[in-house]
Amino acid sequence: MHNKTQKKNNEEELDSPAKDDLVPDKLERPDEPLAEAIRFLTPLQMLASNSLSTHLLAFEIYYRKEKPLLMLQSLKRMLKVDASDPQVHGCLIRFQNFVEVNSKGFAGAVNQVIDQETQSIFTTKSARERNEQFIQSHSKTLDHRLVGAKMQALLDPSNLESAVQLATKLDDSIEEISLKTCAEVYDLLLSGDFGASGSDSAESYRQICQKFFPYATKFNLNSKDTSETPEDTIEDTTHNNSTSNNNVENNSEKNHQQ
Repeated sequence: MHNKTQKKNNEEELDSPAKDDLVPDKLERPDEPLAEAIRFLTPLQMLASNSLSTHLLAFEIYYRKEKPLLMLQSLKRMLKVDASDPQVHGCLIRFQNFVEVNSKGFAGAVNQVIDQETQSIFTTKSARERNEQFIQSHSKTLDHRLVGAKMQALLDPSNLESAVQLATKLDDSIEEISLKTCAEVYDLLLSGDFGASGSDSAESYRQICQKFFPYATKFNLNSKDTSETPEDTIEDTTHNNSTSNNNVENNSEKNHQQ
């Protein structure tokens, strides 16, 4: 009986993680964060290959590791899952720009593979031309405009004012204004992702967003916690301009008939 108990305890000890692996500070700040990220990525690629999030995560990791072929692999996989998602466009532009800037330093075999595999993806457009076309084609969609603005800032950091205007313009031409996307824009302005132009525009943008979402704590300076996520607010998370415009038109027609 004693031997069985001892054997069971030994098996449990073998299955248990090392004590060092459970130190909170070490888990929060690993020595090699990208290597740790790949540890979590690998099972996702096996078990959730149909999820766009899996390939977006993979791209982010390999982009930071500057692995062009693995970036390309992730990009091709996400194009198969959902080529219309604006986040995919962002990855495509970042990859194309990375290749345009760094291809001279790639090994010959790497350049050969990239040339062959991207002919149908890059076509004859440069990253800047592709992004401009994307912005024009999706001028009425806020999510797409934000991605286009972020890529514009990446491709032309000397003209951040144009990117800020694209990201912050909230007018009747936009079909649906999302609280989640507005909150993301506001955070990017505050964090300096759009440079001094973005930081200078943050307060005016907050005031505009507060008019659209008056109960959203994100844009309320009197709120105790302005970092609260959009999902935690009590308000509808979208403002539909097309619906509002239709209501105005219908009311005008009724008044005219009367």
